[in-house]
This record gives sequence, structure tokens and C-alpha cells, in this order.
Amino acid sequence: MSRATDHLLRQHLESLGVHLRQCRTLSDRKQRMLCSLEFLDSAIGDRLFTTVVLGSVIMAAVLSLVV
Repeated sequence: MSRATDHLLRQHLESLGVHLRQCRTLSDRKQRMLCSLEFLDSAIGDRLFTTVVLGSVIMAAVLSLVV
């Protein structure tokens, strides 16, 4: 592996270690709240992506009919 890849992997492992330590110190209530926020964020992100894709398809269809 190159030095840059090795450095990035080391940084990633360190950030994972920090994240794991933070997760261990969270209470069950806070952890459930965090998981629900992550779920909401992913659901909104997926819905936004779907809306953008469908909007683009509809706009392309309308423009192809008009032009």
C-alpha cells in the first residue's frame, strides 16, 4: 500500500475507535434517540433523492414533448 492509503486507513481506524468509545458512554435512551435521528435522516435523504430523480424524469418527458 502507498503511504497515502496507509495514512487514510490509520485515520479511519482512529475515528472508528473514537466513535466506538463515544457509543459505549452513551446511555440507552440517548443511543435510541441517536438511532432514530439517523433513521429519519436516511429516510429524508432517500425521499429527497427519489423526488429529484422523478422530477428530472418528468421534466425531461415534458421538454421532449414540447420541443
